[in-house]
Amino acid sequence: MINESLIEILNIDTKILQEKKPQTEYKIKYVREYVLYWLKVSVNRPNIMYINFIDCMCNAGIYKDGDLCTSIEVLKLFISEAKYHTQINFQLFLNDYNKERVAILKRIINYYLEQEKIHNIFVFYGETDINDYITNFTLFDSYLLNEASNILFVDPYDLRTVKIDSIRTFVQKYYCEVIFNVMTSDFTRNKDDTRIFEVLGNKYDIYSVDKLMAFIIKRLKIGKMKYCFSYSFNNLKNSEIYQILFITPNIRGLEKLKEALRFVFKGMEEYKNKPSDSQGELFTLEDSNVEENVLLNCGKKTQADLLILFNGQRVSYKQIESFILEKSVLAEHHIIRYILQPLIENGKIHKCNISGKKSNFKQDEYEIGIKK
Repeated sequence: MINESLIEILNIDTKILQEKKPQTEYKIKYVREYVLYWLKVSVNRPNIMYINFIDCMCNAGIYKDGDLCTSIEVLKLFISEAKYHTQINFQLFLNDYNKERVAILKRIINYYLEQEKIHNIFVFYGETDINDYITNFTLFDSYLLNEASNILFVDPYDLRTVKIDSIRTFVQKYYCEVIFNVMTSDFTRNKDDTRIFEVLGNKYDIYSVDKLMAFIIKRLKIGKMKYCFSYSFNNLKNSEIYQILFITPNIRGLEKLKEALRFVFKGMEEYKNKPSDSQGELFTLEDSNVEENVLLNCGKKTQADLLILFNGQRVSYKQIESFILEKSVLAEHHIIRYILQPLIENGKIHKCNISGKKSNFKQDEYEIGIKK
């Protein structure tokens, strides 16, 4: 494999490199797949001059086993697109407080760029504290404010590192999407750690992971940031390690995220480590239609949640769509088949047919729990 040989080709000291945990592989696959979909949309948006990926805790670019870190996987995607979209500047903002890791990262990136000879990819390096880095507006203002498509990727080593209000300040200033790895296992193990409460803004009335996530979402789902979705990664004992929180200004961002989720995890409602090295083996079941079973089960649970939330109300398709995309692994194209049609057939909701067409679900309104 070329990744494994990079350690030898570049004579990298593996003592500086980190071991890759089982869940890390699928975290990278998940983020990479979403960035791929995001890029395909971004390069075709009118008047986009800058496509920016900010990885504010980027690591060394490679693990001890030779697999690449997220930043290099994104670089490879940038290379694939940049050669066909020469009018756009593709820019990586990469930061890690460990200077030795950054030095290795630079060598790997230079290796790829020298091989490809791409002239519209630019890389900006930082070696500072994450909170100082993402509030360095002097650095970002020239590239993120206008004619730009932006992702902020926040992947800290623990929950004590990044101040929630630092991310809040960033999203208030820049139109972007955020992918934030919330290390919930740190909170579970260290509920009384004052350093955790410091990054939460000295918020001390949080006693559960659910309240932790609700607090973080409330702080970050502000202004332009209207939609979010969180996906759980669990260990062998099915205890949660972290949640990947995604926040976006546009509901279409959630739709693309669900495509990535479906591609990487086959629609599973959470990732769980298995004594297996491949995601294919992870989902190997005798039932060849495993994804359909997952969707049916998720659909039933989501139907029940929807009936509780909107009971007695008349709501639009858009309200239902927002709820389902934020609260389940279902994608937009699943809503009619797995949610609306079963509920209508069972008399749990009434389709109002305001458009005059029974086949038009998306331009309609629904009375929830009201018998007709």
